[in-house]
Formats: sequence, C-alpha cells, structure tokens
Amino acid sequence: MLYVNEVLKKIFIELKTFKQNLWTYVKFFIIVKSLLAFLLIPIYRVLMNHLIESTGEKALSSGNFKAVMMTTPGVLILIITFLFFLVYISLDINTSILVSSAIHNKDEKIKLLPILKEGLGSMNIFVSPAGFLIMLYIILIVPLVGIGLTVSAVKNFRIPNFITSVIFDNNFYFALYVGVLTVLTLMSFFSIFSFHYALLKKEKLTDSIKKSILLVSKHKKELLAHITFLTFGLVLFEFAITVLSNTALEAISSALPAGSFPSRFLMLSTLVLCIESIQIFILLFVPIEVHTLTAAFYEYTEESFSAPGSNFKSKENNRFKLLIVVFLLFIFNLSVSIIGTVYFDEFFYSKANIMIVAHRGGGDLGPENTIKGINAASKFGAEWSEIDVQRTKDEKYIINHDNTFERLTGNENSPGEMTLSRIKKLKVKDTFSPHRKWGKIPTLEETLDFSKGKIGLLVELKGKSADRKMADDVVKAISSRKMTKECVVISLDYKLIEYVKKKYPQIKTGYLYFFVFGDASRFNADYLIMEEDIVNENIVRRLHEDNKKVLAWTVNEEETVHRLAEAHVDGIITDNVKGIRKALDSEKKKNDIDIIMEELMSHF
Repeated sequence: MLYVNEVLKKIFIELKTFKQNLWTYVKFFIIVKSLLAFLLIPIYRVLMNHLIESTGEKALSSGNFKAVMMTTPGVLILIITFLFFLVYISLDINTSILVSSAIHNKDEKIKLLPILKEGLGSMNIFVSPAGFLIMLYIILIVPLVGIGLTVSAVKNFRIPNFITSVIFDNNFYFALYVGVLTVLTLMSFFSIFSFHYALLKKEKLTDSIKKSILLVSKHKKELLAHITFLTFGLVLFEFAITVLSNTALEAISSALPAGSFPSRFLMLSTLVLCIESIQIFILLFVPIEVHTLTAAFYEYTEESFSAPGSNFKSKENNRFKLLIVVFLLFIFNLSVSIIGTVYFDEFFYSKANIMIVAHRGGGDLGPENTIKGINAASKFGAEWSEIDVQRTKDEKYIINHDNTFERLTGNENSPGEMTLSRIKKLKVKDTFSPHRKWGKIPTLEETLDFSKGKIGLLVELKGKSADRKMADDVVKAISSRKMTKECVVISLDYKLIEYVKKKYPQIKTGYLYFFVFGDASRFNADYLIMEEDIVNENIVRRLHEDNKKVLAWTVNEEETVHRLAEAHVDGIITDNVKGIRKALDSEKKKNDIDIIMEELMSHF
C-alpha cells in the first residue's frame, strides 16, 4: 500500500506541474496540430493524388495496391509516405518530449519555434533500418497494444473485423494472435524511453532502445503502476462524464415535452459539452503522458532537473489566454446546439432504407454458400444475398468462398483441382449451427434459378480463376435468365470490374475494398462496397452525389448499425442477419433521448 501511495503521489505532483504549465502545452498543441492539418497533410494529399493519377489509376485501394507499388510512381508513393510520417512523428512526438523537457528543466521562457526546429532536425534519427522499424512500431504496433507513444493520425488504427473474425474462429490463429500481441506489448513497454534517450541524450537509436530496455527493467514495477494509474484515470474520467451526462439527459427528457425546442436544445448542449470534455481530455492525455514519462526518465536516470512539485511555470499570462479559449469553445458549443436543434430531424433521424445482404449465401441462417442458406435468408426478408463464384477443373462454375474446400467439407482440394461431379458429392457443414443439416455445393446456374424472383444476388468473382472468361460466363448466365436487375457482379479486382462495366454496361457492378486513398467516386462501378471501419458520412454523401450506392461489409455487431445509419449507407452485408434486422428496426423506432444517448455512447 505504501508503494502504491508513493507512485500516486508522484503522479499527482507531476499533474500539478502540468497544470501550472497548461497554456504552454495548449499553445504547443494548437501550433503543431495546425501545421499538421493545414500544411503537412494537404501537401501529402496533393502529391499522392498526382502520383496515383500518373499511374492511370482512379485511386489507390486494396484492389490495385500491389500493381501500383510495382511502378515508378508507386515507389515514389512509398518514399513520400515515409517522409510524411518522418515529419509527422518529428512534429507530433519529438517536439512534445522537447517541450516537456524544457518545462522540467525550468526554462524561463519556452520558445516553441526553436523547439519545432529542433524537433524537425531530429528526423535524422529515423534515417536508418532501425529507424524505419521504429516508425512501423509507432504507426502500427502502439495503437494496437495501447502502450507507448504514437501519432494522432493513426491512434484509431486497428485490425479490420473481417480479419479478426477469421482469427477468433480458429483456435490456432487466436493463440498465435494473443502470443504476438503479448510480445508486442512487452516490446512497447520496455522501449518506452527510446525517444527520450535519442532526443535528450543524443544517443543512436539502436543504443537508445537497448538503454530503454535496461532502464525499464530496473524500474518496471513502478513504471507499470505509473501507466496503469494514468490509464485508469482516463477510464474513470470517461465513466464519470458518462454517468453525469446520462443523469442530465434523463432529467431534461423527464422535465420537458419530447420534441420541443428547449428539450432538444438542452440535450444537444449536454451532448456537445460531454463529447467535447472527453475529446479535450483525450487530447490532453498524450501531453500528460509525455510530461509524466519525461519526469520519470529524469528521475530514473538520476539527471538534474527541477524538483518534483516545484512551482515553476512559464512566465506568460496563462489564465487570460485559457479564458479566451474557453470563451471561443462556449460560442462554438452554443452555435452547434442552436443549429442542431433547428435541423434536429435532418441530422439525427435517418430516412435511409437500408437493405440487408446475407453474407456468403444466408449469413448465419444456413450452411455457407448453399441454396439452403439463400432460401433461409429470403424467407427471413433479406433483400440480397452475396455469393462467391469459382471455376472447376472442367470449366463449370460453383459457389464457394475459400481457396479449398477443407474448412467446410474436410476436402483439401481447390475448386480448380476437382471436377463438378466430384464436388457435387461433398457435404457442406453448417459452421454457425452444427446441429443443422449439411448442405450441398450449388452451381452458379442452380443458384440463379433458385434466387430469381426471390432475392437479389451480389455475385463475387472469386479466387484464382476470377478472370475475364469468368466475367463473360457469369454475365452470360445472368443475362440469359433476364436477371440483370436482380444481380450485381462484384470483385476485389478493380480491373475486372472495369472490364465488366465497359463491355456490359447493362450489368450492375460493385467494387470491394478495405482501404482507399483518393477519390473513390472515380471508380467506374455502380456499388462501392467498403470495409465497415472506413465508412463515414462524408464518403457516403460524396458517392451518392455521383449516383453510386454504398454497402458496408462485414457488419456483425448490432452496435455498429447506428453509425452506418447515420452515414446513410444503402446496404449492410452481414452474417448476423436477424441481429442486424432487429437493430435496423429499432433504429426507426427511436425517440430523441434514445438518439442522443446512442450518439453519446458512440464517442466512447
């Protein structure tokens, strides 16, 4: 208990020092974020768009990334991206450490311009193989494990759901995933002072990492408690704000008539204030973390610096300047609340008619990619079904997702290694409900014939056999059955979709991707089908302006539906057909307080 009290005492002392120098950090934050938002990022976007266009591509996405990277402009894209993050890290992380160091060393007048110059001058730290690996660690690893310093541009980075769903469904992959995350977390923890050594002690990066590992090893117990208490403080603050906001919203809802201007105005004001408080606290959490870590670094290395708890603060009229910031925030909040109240229905009540697309046939309603699954989806009321087409050894087309039949049937062969007659003997197990009856692998023709008039089909050209011949044959099968209005040909390969769109303009097409850089509206496809995490209202609005429809995949969490409904997507591809239908129905029945509450929770 005595040890815990000692750690908490040190944290509170450093928080007091942080508070005394709050304006210095706020000013630094405003300047750095402005440079990043209004200078660095726009320049990067212009250069990237120019290079992408020079390759003849519409935008850079998951479907053409490999091909673009093999070109000269692709190499330049990689170089510019490396330089972009080099500058970004130098401004966002290095200067934060330098500011905290200046404060701890009692610099009487902290000038941010020299610190910015020194931060940018520190870019040479990363111009080495070790530096490149550290950059990958900052950009990819730290956001995943939650320990260490990262840049704001990637703080929300996470592994997409369509990948984690595969990992969590496989015991070996899940064990490997946990093991890798554990190793990466330990790496992040023990290398947490690498930047401090490199910047403040002018050590080489490789030496900085080694010294950080030794320093953390020596003080790991105290440092772990330090990080744990800070994180717990953030969570506790968020929880307290949530409870207070929920209480206030419930009181407003009970006291004032539903749908009235005062009710909506007060609820929106509460919502804006709550979200703003959380966001400001989260933004301040990074400089607080840097501030306290820098203090710990100096203490652990027994360096001479201002004693903890000293009353040093930069000699500026901090209170007056902070009051100006608070006043501007008040005007902003008031304006947002008034506008939001006047246009409440337009902003918060989605009138979108979102269709449900059963993933791989019937989603979780039946065996994957089978007539049984599609039939179950159509009976339940799904408007569309997504299926995967592959070519057999004898040039026939069957419905199957994986490269082989092993996961669903136990047969290790691929469709291209087996004839249709052999494939027809396989039984497809129901991975969602093992007690249900097995299904059969259908042909494309059987699937089209069954679905006609019952349910629309998103027909994905899948696997190694997905080529122009497959596209021609699939279009022919659709057209001969007069199902052009009931089918959409989709693919992860944009070149293939572009081919179908140009040769068969009567066929609706859809392009699948899980990341994109550039103007996605330039893709020549009727449907743009994007991974759920990259969907937002601005993207959807821009695509709708170009008469394109937007689908999100693969959405299995009911909590995600509110965000997608707010973005006005046209459809949701899901395994959880019943759950998503229930969430969509609930979305239409919500009142003001339900909407505000859900909006509040979506920001945590």
